[in-house]
Amino acid sequence: MTDKEIKEREYNQSKLLAYEMSVRLGLPVAEKLVKTKDTDRQKKLSAKERRENLKGVFDVVGKEEIKGKNILIIDDVFTTGATVNECARVLKKAGARKVFSVTACITRFRTEGERVILPGDNALQDG
Repeated sequence: MTDKEIKEREYNQSKLLAYEMSVRLGLPVAEKLVKTKDTDRQKKLSAKERRENLKGVFDVVGKEEIKGKNILIIDDVFTTGATVNECARVLKKAGARKVFSVTACITRFRTEGERVILPGDNALQDG
């Protein structure tokens, strides 16, 4: 998240998750991946628009510290994979050996107006 986004939300949920996992796994947190530009909210964008929205917005600081290392990305929600994929691309370009990701939640991507049928809905029973 950019500083502006953090000020609006008042916290960085992925950062909170990363530090909690750090404590539980005994692994260090290295805040080397930074978002350098504000972007449109991903929520109403198509998968293609999400990828385009994130191109070139991440950078790695302290590249020498990640060269040849395995990196674990912590993210809050995985929908289309646009964020994780762009972050992984940037980290690999900066010299990371391998990049893995963990997300707290995976959501089903659906286009605007698409109806999600839940168990118990009449639509399931009607065929």
